[in-house]
Amino acid sequence: MNNNIEIDCAIASMWIDILMKSSTTDDVGKYGQLSNYTPTEINLILLVGNTQNMLLREFLEILKIPKSTLTSIINRLEKREYINRVINQRDKRSFGLKLTERGKQFMELYTDYQKEMGTKILRGLNSEEQQQLFHLLKKISACVIPPKIESEEKEND
Repeated sequence: MNNNIEIDCAIASMWIDILMKSSTTDDVGKYGQLSNYTPTEINLILLVGNTQNMLLREFLEILKIPKSTLTSIINRLEKREYINRVINQRDKRSFGLKLTERGKQFMELYTDYQKEMGTKILRGLNSEEQQQLFHLLKKISACVIPPKIESEEKEND
């Protein structure tokens, strides 16, 4: 049991090192503005950019945050001119969200950052190790990302 605790701590420490020490001065220059946003704000921008005609309540379900938190995030991102509230085309009584030009630029920057980080991660691995990493990350995701409960799956179908 004690050995598992040591491994857990070592993995956590490595993960922190990867996240905190992997950025170069060039990365900060290119992608520094990304650090001004919370993960939920970034997730919302990505959701808005990758979906169409979603209702605000659907964003709530996907992000699993309270309505008041979503409202605050939308207000902040609207003020920064990344998104706009729009009448939803599916349900004219409801609002949806749309990326502004600035929001599209942010999304492109974030996508470039993700690709560059993926390249950095895979650079030191051969093809077989890359496949192993992919399968291990799928297993890790299954352990740390809560599964959808049955009622959520029925609502989203």
